[in-house]
Amino acid sequence: MTVRRLGITLALGVALTAASCSSDTADQAASDATSAASSVAGEAGDAVSEATDDTTSEPTDAPVQELLLTPEEVPSMPMQAADPAMLAQAVANMELPEGMEITFDPPECADAADTNAALARDVEDGGLAALMGGGESAPAMYTVQVLRTSVPFDEYQSNWGSCENVVFEGQALGMRGTSTSTDAPEIDGADEVLARISDTQVDSVLGEGGQMKSLVYMTEVRGVKVVGGAMTAPGAGGELGPEAEAALTDLMTQQVAKINDAA
Repeated sequence: MTVRRLGITLALGVALTAASCSSDTADQAASDATSAASSVAGEAGDAVSEATDDTTSEPTDAPVQELLLTPEEVPSMPMQAADPAMLAQAVANMELPEGMEITFDPPECADAADTNAALARDVEDGGLAALMGGGESAPAMYTVQVLRTSVPFDEYQSNWGSCENVVFEGQALGMRGTSTSTDAPEIDGADEVLARISDTQVDSVLGEGGQMKSLVYMTEVRGVKVVGGAMTAPGAGGELGPEAEAALTDLMTQQVAKINDAA
């Protein structure tokens, strides 16, 4: 997939991170995964619990790049940081050309279904950092993003809450699917977590036909938003089952703990 096509697809519910990387980088991250995604639990989870014992709820003004997990802090899941310059370019290019728009039903629920595009329109300059990677136990890619936006979290909360089920279609793009509100996990150190799952059919007009499933978790901690996503690639035939949900929850938990523990 090209950067543009991958960005369009992931905007429907998962990773703005992947839009900032070349297709070769994304494919390599997935194919080189050498450990099960769900194995992030265990010792890492114990460390997270200890780290959150003495945290603060006061807003932090630390740069998002310093708040983001490093690949070394997620040893059980091969991860890499998105290049800041390419990430900024991906944010700037989220708008689709005329005639290639994605329609949503109901229309007012576009921001709920098109999560990352909605966030990208309001992200502050230099206010987005992202990590991406994959796990061997499921054909899925994972991402975690830390960002600052001008929109209060409760606006996203209200929008997602009133948009339980959304149907979307990009006729010129050869994609259609559904975005549905789903139960969110409890994450230590986060007061409220939003969750959506999307099921997208991608036709061969994009070059790679097949079904893509995605899961997004979103929360806000100390004034910064945290978005985590898991996605199966079109045609991979994978399902986002309990292992993927657990891996994404663990990734979000580690990220929230790092923000809560920051100065």
